[in-house]
Amino acid sequence: LIGPVDLTRTKGTLLAEDPWVKTSLNEEHSEAKLTVTAVLHNTGTEACCASFSGTVVPGDLPFTSDAVVLGPGESREICTNLSLPAPRLWWPNTYGEPFLYTCCLSACADGEISDKREFTFGVRELSWTEEWPMKLLVNGVPILCRGGNWGMDDAFLRCTPEDYDIRVRFHRDCNFTMIRNWVGMVGREEFYDACDRYGILIWDDFWLANPVDGPDPADEAMFLRNAEDKLRWVRRHPSTALYCARNEGYAPESLDNGLRELCAKWDGSRPYIPHSALGLVSGFGPYHSAGPEYYFGHTYHTLHSERGMMNIPSLETMEAMLGKEHRWPIDEVWALHDFCRGGAMRSDEFENQLRSSYGDYDSLEEFTRLSQLLCYSNHKAMFEAVFAGQSQGLLMWMSNPAWPSMVWQTYDAYYDVNGGFQGCKDGCRSVNAIYDVLREEICLVNATALDRTLTLRMELFDLKGSSLRREERIFDAPAGSARYVMEAPRWMNEVQLLRLTVLEEGREPVENNYWLNGWEHTDYRGLRDLPAVDLEGRLKKTEEGFLALVRNPGSAPALMVELRLKDPKSKKTLLPVFSDRNFLLLLPGEERTVRLDCKAEEASLWLRGFNVKEVIL
Repeated sequence: LIGPVDLTRTKGTLLAEDPWVKTSLNEEHSEAKLTVTAVLHNTGTEACCASFSGTVVPGDLPFTSDAVVLGPGESREICTNLSLPAPRLWWPNTYGEPFLYTCCLSACADGEISDKREFTFGVRELSWTEEWPMKLLVNGVPILCRGGNWGMDDAFLRCTPEDYDIRVRFHRDCNFTMIRNWVGMVGREEFYDACDRYGILIWDDFWLANPVDGPDPADEAMFLRNAEDKLRWVRRHPSTALYCARNEGYAPESLDNGLRELCAKWDGSRPYIPHSALGLVSGFGPYHSAGPEYYFGHTYHTLHSERGMMNIPSLETMEAMLGKEHRWPIDEVWALHDFCRGGAMRSDEFENQLRSSYGDYDSLEEFTRLSQLLCYSNHKAMFEAVFAGQSQGLLMWMSNPAWPSMVWQTYDAYYDVNGGFQGCKDGCRSVNAIYDVLREEICLVNATALDRTLTLRMELFDLKGSSLRREERIFDAPAGSARYVMEAPRWMNEVQLLRLTVLEEGREPVENNYWLNGWEHTDYRGLRDLPAVDLEGRLKKTEEGFLALVRNPGSAPALMVELRLKDPKSKKTLLPVFSDRNFLLLLPGEERTVRLDCKAEEASLWLRGFNVKEVIL
């Protein structure tokens, strides 16, 4: 393990170890019961009278435990209860604010402060159902778990606290609600802290790989001691939501029983499941690009632990990881970056799908440009099918890249984003209108805790941007609902553009765009007939970052319009950049305002897209 090492000195011999605050709510959420717990450890050679006290802030709520006598070397877990009126709750991303309180705790030996601990916690109540399919609830609200698997954080073990923040923030911006700590590979406090801050639930595995990939531990007692250590420190994080024994297999019965007992003893507030892909959940992929029709026809009701596909990064990233010598044509160096014709990723199927849907290519630039369309559509459909099918959730395989790759990622190893990233972001919006390619119907989604009244606008355009059909209706959308409410146009005989817009008073419109072919569902080669478009734009510096205004003054739609920030002097792309929207579809005469956040004080706006003439403004 590579990471910071902190040396601390205590005044006395009494230590406060593994403190946490367990929370529960009354039915109205008007009051929370807090149970403050810590293991007091007497490291001295004489008995002492041990206790702890402290405050919870904000609110300066005091607490004090009862005193206990600890013999030399003795440890004991003690706790005390207090009530918190009108609590601010911790919510998963998209369901509310992930508010964090701070607990300041002091351990006292014979009336003197010996050790101090300060940590954050969230007031939230997690519950679950034991029947199939398992449902996770936070504060009584069912949570649709969508997100990704996170294995090795970085191949060179160089993740800093800032890196964890950036990566988890990207998950937050994708409208994800969960990360799976696959086979427990991340053991850094900074990862858990970032998930707490951004409201990302953690499916937390122990260290048992698929039985084919790894043997059972030779020393079960040591394994269980490590599991106890893990439970005692991750339990304080409100983001920790689920413990799983083994990836795609069952642990030996003795280990399964031991892990189950430890989870009950040292926590008891989260579910424990023995298998990542069977029982109350599902899994086993697939791991290749299958297409929207597949996803809408093969989505499970259970929380599905693994499903992935190719995700080709930006041209800049492709050039950086391939170098000049291996840019084109495709060679064995591409395979080193996971573009493999064999194996689970099946790059040959991706190429076949790319050619049949968007046409042939003969350069890296053309391959990358077309891939953004396919990756956007596939990733969006993969998650949209979860909402429309009223599944309990889906976790991508994988969402965090450990090295420069062309597969199984959202953002890339350089912190650049691409069409697949935007597809995840658009597909995971909690309020949305979704086109189901199999049913040819529109599904209205409200995956929030509030009942809503939503206006759905459906518009159909040809490739000149001319309106062919428009329909607008108002619907009641109950909390946690996904309902088919409208038929989609079925008379199309060429490539056309479908725009679904959800309108709600006091909120920004939610716009969802598709390119469709009514008779040949996967043939979009007509898009290549779109004329090149010159866009207008300007960039303004604000306190929060940058504000970009982009306008299409042309006579044709501009597809997959990408906004990038560049250093004005070096012309290099600034990374990372966090935006509220990107990869836009702009009809003739339309304009959009986009917020872009990065650390640079100065930047130039670079525009490009599928049929957009590149320009730096």
